[in-house]
Amino acid sequence: MKLFMGVKIHNKKKKLFISGLVLALCLTGCGKTGNRQENNANSVETVGTSDEVVVPILETVATPIPTIQPTPEPTATPSPTPTPEPPTITVAMVGDMLMHERVMESGLQEDGSYEFGHLFQHVEERIQQADLALVNQETILGGTQMGLTGYPCFNSPYELGTAEVEAGFDVILHATNHALDKGKKGAMNCMNFWEEQYPDIPYLGINETKEQQDRVYIYEQDGMKLAILNYTYGTNGISTPADMPYLVNYLEKEQVVEDLQLANELADFTIVCPHWGKEYYLGVSSEQKKWTQIFLEY
Repeated sequence: MKLFMGVKIHNKKKKLFISGLVLALCLTGCGKTGNRQENNANSVETVGTSDEVVVPILETVATPIPTIQPTPEPTATPSPTPTPEPPTITVAMVGDMLMHERVMESGLQEDGSYEFGHLFQHVEERIQQADLALVNQETILGGTQMGLTGYPCFNSPYELGTAEVEAGFDVILHATNHALDKGKKGAMNCMNFWEEQYPDIPYLGINETKEQQDRVYIYEQDGMKLAILNYTYGTNGISTPADMPYLVNYLEKEQVVEDLQLANELADFTIVCPHWGKEYYLGVSSEQKKWTQIFLEY
């Protein structure tokens, strides 16, 4: 469009210039001369009148219209490729789910069943928004058939586990000082519940086999891998069953170091969830400082 408009403007100027010449010639021809002028190659003699008018003949040389070269379009500078945002994983952690009798009674229904969705109604949205949500299930889920009990030896209904899954938790942590409150039977009931009812929900901290204890759970998202480890400082003086020494994950240095080293090989980040500290003490104990150094070292 720019080229076309330029040509039009140039031609219009050309026409105006030539018209000006013709007008000048006409004005010049109106004058009279008193004497006969000599013909030459650049004059015309007019015969038949008493006056002779000599009209100069002008040679008009057409000036070629210069070709207007199109202005080259500027070469677009390619925009730099934006640096992709690094992958992120949001992690939510909730606990302790310590089921005292009054808490269990809050979920009792008229037909004798239990429902605990109300425990999470104010935090459920935030739990579900997280990419990875962990809950520390302080008390063992041994089921109502074993008899539900509160402090000091707890046993909680399976329905609590159902409520946790429905609230959006992805990983259940069971390595706590109450893991053996109902002995081997209570722990086995708890593991059977998870495996039969929610096989896709990993539970950590208690194990059916030594192989299970030696495995490191890995959560993967967008190419990033997180290892999650779970241990307890003890089980309130209740001994681990002799035939299942691997039943509970304890803060035992040899096992912890092996797990940390394997986690470092398999994952980009490691999350350690220890059940530790002095009850009702808000400070940091010397034992916690010791274990923190071990976690960082390996």
